[in-house]
Amino acid sequence: MSLAPQLTRTLIAAFVACLLIGGMVNRAAAQDAPEVEKQPTSEIHGVVTYADTGRPLRYSRVNLIHNDNGAYQKSEVTDGRGRFVITGVAAGRYLICVDATGILSPGRYEQKMGSVAAQLRVNGTRDFFSEVDVNGTDNVDVKVQAVRGGVITGRVLDDDDQPVAEADVKLLKLENGKWVAVESTWQIFRPMKTDPSGVYRIAGLASGEYAVRVSEPDAGSDEIAPGDEAYSNGSQMVVYHPAATTLKEAQTVSVSEGSETSGIDVRIPDRIPRTISGTLTVGPDKQPARSAEIRIERVDEAGLLVAMEATTRPDLEGKWELRGIPAGEYRITFSGSVRLGSQESGGWYNAAPKEVSFSIANEDVVLNESLSFGATVLGTVKVDGAATDDMEGTFVGVVSAGASTRPPGVDRNSFARNFSSGYLRDKGKFRIDGLSAGKYWVVLRGIDSEKYYVKSVTRKGVDLGQKPFTINAGAVLDDVLVTLGVDLATIEGALSETKPKTSPTNVVVILAPANDATRRFSRGLVMLQPDAQGKFSFQCGPGEYFVTAFTRAEIEKLKTPITEDYFKQDNQKFVRVKVAAGEKLKGVALPLGAR
Repeated sequence: MSLAPQLTRTLIAAFVACLLIGGMVNRAAAQDAPEVEKQPTSEIHGVVTYADTGRPLRYSRVNLIHNDNGAYQKSEVTDGRGRFVITGVAAGRYLICVDATGILSPGRYEQKMGSVAAQLRVNGTRDFFSEVDVNGTDNVDVKVQAVRGGVITGRVLDDDDQPVAEADVKLLKLENGKWVAVESTWQIFRPMKTDPSGVYRIAGLASGEYAVRVSEPDAGSDEIAPGDEAYSNGSQMVVYHPAATTLKEAQTVSVSEGSETSGIDVRIPDRIPRTISGTLTVGPDKQPARSAEIRIERVDEAGLLVAMEATTRPDLEGKWELRGIPAGEYRITFSGSVRLGSQESGGWYNAAPKEVSFSIANEDVVLNESLSFGATVLGTVKVDGAATDDMEGTFVGVVSAGASTRPPGVDRNSFARNFSSGYLRDKGKFRIDGLSAGKYWVVLRGIDSEKYYVKSVTRKGVDLGQKPFTINAGAVLDDVLVTLGVDLATIEGALSETKPKTSPTNVVVILAPANDATRRFSRGLVMLQPDAQGKFSFQCGPGEYFVTAFTRAEIEKLKTPITEDYFKQDNQKFVRVKVAAGEKLKGVALPLGAR
């Protein structure tokens, strides 16, 4: 027998064996290799048109916002026909918002208490956005309507009817009986100013009642001799339309979407600016409190925006001065770190804040004040008894017990005035300095409520979560322990059938704490939209809660805003549930139209 055929068969068999072995190796390698994450391929194709004319909105930015957390995703610019395409969109529920001059927009999107759309609707914001569901694979077509906002325009004139150029113009809006700053006009980096003819024009306003606030321009110089009736910073020389020197006397301006309210002139009366000065000391030895912060604010605008307050600091002898202050009612705050001693042997110390209210009439004011050294609170945040560094962005704070029985529920301005905090450091350690003597609640801000809840706040076995603690001037309160839990409870349910049937997209489901014990460390009201089948699911800490649902029409008819106080008025309107740590409560049925 010839060797050639045998050799050929041997080589073929070896080749086949190599192929089989190679295939097995490749399959094994493929099984061992980590899976490559599949990239989303969904695209959102859309067109933006004006709601009133149907004409395209050209060359304007469109923002994609995640509905669950308010996180900004992507943005694109419309073309000459108002069209846009957003590629690579992952599965989820989104809002599409138009960012263009004169077009109404929801404004702030960041939301960690349920869905953004639900929160906007409960807050009375009209649908200045479009909603879209994406599965991460298929493309979606959407039509976006841009709603023109209202416009306020007018002139700023002096007492001789001469135009005032470079005057700052800002707006306040009346919401639920309170004046709030219209943030787009209070931005310090993009201030609204009058032109050389004293003309101003503010567009993109939602319907409502407004107050037009004007302050005189910054002269750009501090070199003014004492006693001169002049000032370098006109931010406190405030006037409201038409010529009011207090917010209470301001004449409101009605604005409607898509219309222009013109002739809203502001005349600046002739006033003599006054000077506030004094000496600031600290401690029993009355040492100069150099470098402390001194902040003055108008009482009628207190808390509107910190950036608009006038500030200064004492010199080496503790002397300070604020100029350009017209007659009125004011509040001044002394606070912050002070420098004591020499450069070689001195140091920084935290002073307890002090507030003084006073009036200015026809003469300058002198305020000589002394501060005390601040108290300190030290402690640790632990997760189920173990220290952690995974708490970035979280900080522990204390709020004066006089501010509220439940600190996180007070309004933003009041809360900010009574709140002091310290960010978490290594292993969850925190430090809060510069506290006045008094009673305080411990609170947490910035906690990831989808992962943690507050189980307890204690010190040496004493529960600080049920009543405020007391701290004396200059004292140090240490060993405060904040314990977080991760075994969140779940509350699931669905909307009851209604006739006529209501689309779930027009419904907001709300979870609200039902008693003080639950309110103490809850994240407040949690709002979300049910899915297409009307189902909903909340995660929360253990406690007692109200669950209810509102249609869009019901929200619009309410005479009072939906706040935590609303849920204390009539408990019979709401479904009450109680959950333990880690419990999964199912089958909660919510009827509609009960209000």
